[in-house]
Amino acid sequence: MDQWQPSQQYNSGNSYNNATVSGADLLSLVQRNTRLRRVASTNGGEWVGACPLAGCTSDDDAFHVWPDHPSGHANWWCRACNRGGDTIAYLVAIGELSEREAAERRRQEASRDGRSPYQHAQMRGVRVERPLEPATDSTPPSAEWQARAAAFVDYAESALWQAAGAPGRELLARRGIADETAMAWRLGWNSAELRDDPHRWGLEGDAVWLARGLVVPCLVRGAPWYVKVRRGSSDYVYVKGRGPSGALYGLDLLSGRPAAVICEGELDAVLLWQETGDLVDVVAIGAKASRPALSFLAHLAGASLWLLALDCDAEAEAGRWGTFSDRIRRMRPLVGNDVTDYAQQGGNLRAWVSYYLAIGDGSTTQPGGSDIERQAEALLSEDWRAAPTAWAQAWAALAERAGWPCYGFASWAAWAEDVAGASTTQLGLWRS
Repeated sequence: MDQWQPSQQYNSGNSYNNATVSGADLLSLVQRNTRLRRVASTNGGEWVGACPLAGCTSDDDAFHVWPDHPSGHANWWCRACNRGGDTIAYLVAIGELSEREAAERRRQEASRDGRSPYQHAQMRGVRVERPLEPATDSTPPSAEWQARAAAFVDYAESALWQAAGAPGRELLARRGIADETAMAWRLGWNSAELRDDPHRWGLEGDAVWLARGLVVPCLVRGAPWYVKVRRGSSDYVYVKGRGPSGALYGLDLLSGRPAAVICEGELDAVLLWQETGDLVDVVAIGAKASRPALSFLAHLAGASLWLLALDCDAEAEAGRWGTFSDRIRRMRPLVGNDVTDYAQQGGNLRAWVSYYLAIGDGSTTQPGGSDIERQAEALLSEDWRAAPTAWAQAWAALAERAGWPCYGFASWAAWAEDVAGASTTQLGLWRS
């Protein structure tokens, strides 16, 4: 393990240059209109006070500000009037920026920090219906742990594309995950059981066990918050020193879509992002019992619809999620237990997501009512690969009759033509 060196990417990667919309700016702006007091040191510090926004009648503790959140985004939220967002959203809320000016400001900020619009997770001032109490720790690991974990992630990422990484590439191929997708999510392969000095991770006690298997890092602004290794068909182990962390897997790849899908497993999220990332943002919580911290869920504030794609054996947990927010809708695989099972048994992920986008907010008028839904779910339960042209035409006809919007294509006919052209593969990497 002495040969590992953190890559140049971690030593001199893009820094989030938000000088004009920094946490200090947000705190200063809010304090012009209300008195704040610091109540916690977690998440970079939390400040509370009375809400300064017009029309809100809050008590002295309703308005929350996180000016130095470790994710790099200053956030605010009022539990009385249910408004929240980033610094730009606050400027809109107090009338100092118009929506048009805010959009231009966001474009400038995205350009300034050097990240693509796809990678830039925009925070928008969208209402949060109910408080989301953090259920797990959301503070970052120690600097020592993150540095050593980053080196391990670099090592494993490189190894995946070498001869020794063939088992990892085969595993990903069996799950339908393309090479380009694995690269985007920085998946890796560890080809041997390793033991590392705990002091190099900022830890005491026994050696740090680095299991053989597929390495799945959860990155927040490029830095590891946890690292899992998939051993065998379904067994995962966390790298010592950092278990469930309250972070969302996929946070760095958010792009401000109007809807987000929350998966249970990380590899389910990777596959769904590959197939539908132009339609929805996709994140994972890592385990059915995990509940990310409020400060991380705030990064989904721009999505008015949250589709909860937990595994089918997680109904109790899904029910508890339903108490978090009125924007959450359950999204079940029609075949199999999880997203990957569904795809491997012939489920068309793009049609599945499009269907839930159409009916998820309850606003779409469906001429056939429940009969339309039954027909849709029957089609979604079929193996579309057996007769892709006929299946796609049947789905397009049903969608047209139901009046569902066609996401990503000019029409359902164009969508059907593209699906038929995909033959027996998923669409993959947004062929539209």
